[in-house]
Amino acid sequence: MRAQGIADVIVIGAGMAGLSAAVRLKSADVDVLVVDKARGVGGRMASRRIGDASFDHGAQFITAEDRQFAAALASWEQAGVARSCFQSETNVLTETPCWYGTPAMTAIAKHLAAGIETRLEQRVCKLQREGTHWKVATIESARMAAKGVLLTPPVPQSLMLLEASSIRLRAALQTELEAIDYRRCI
Repeated sequence: MRAQGIADVIVIGAGMAGLSAAVRLKSADVDVLVVDKARGVGGRMASRRIGDASFDHGAQFITAEDRQFAAALASWEQAGVARSCFQSETNVLTETPCWYGTPAMTAIAKHLAAGIETRLEQRVCKLQREGTHWKVATIESARMAAKGVLLTPPVPQSLMLLEASSIRLRAALQTELEAIDYRRCI
């Protein structure tokens, strides 16, 4: 039960990073709340439906070079929300095994979000430290509070939120984060 409406942790972002963190936190009996600006979970693992057709318009597949993540993918395959990509004998496309969500990429994120308190269509616009907890405000006028906040959006979005909240990072860290480069994969 949430004491005085204050969660242990608010995770901002319902993509793979945010949901994975939320699942780990919940498994450690941490009271976690996930908040995201989108209509659904998944972040860059986005799917869309037009009429009777559906398609993935974000990440097309996932690879796993880490044993722990490969084990998670295997468990998602057993749960029926992921399938291993076809691998040619020559592995022309990739040397690393890959998986895709089924029936769509968002299936994996929806599976992770099951049992996690999630508030969607809530764009966080301000973070404010108040005593022993953080106040989180959205442009939709929602107000939430937690003992801790975890930012999982892309770094440029996280930096904009910190700036809008008048939260200053050490200069060296700020410079390092600003140097992170994102490239389109499609």
